Amino acid sequence: MTLEMTLAELVRRRLRYLPREAVLDPNVLLKDYGLDSAAAIDLLLDLEDTFGVMMPDEYLTSETFATLNSLRNAVLRLVPAEVVRGAVQ
Repeated sequence: MTLEMTLAELVRRRLRYLPREAVLDPNVLLKDYGLDSAAAIDLLLDLEDTFGVMMPDEYLTSETFATLNSLRNAVLRLVPAEVVRGAVQ
């Protein structure tokens, strides 16, 4: 599974207002799909567990968790290259 697919799956679990069959637009604000502060904390823990990273404090901003693309960019800065190439399980 690619990083993008894994990330989208993790994010989807935390979005209350995204219909199951809907496409997750990577540029739409996640708060519009129901990502609130509690869901963002759960998502943070999911990301850290899944990718084996620790998000530094400077990443814990509304900008980082704004869209799927902003989260992807943050994860790409933290995740080792071999994980990005498809080693995510």
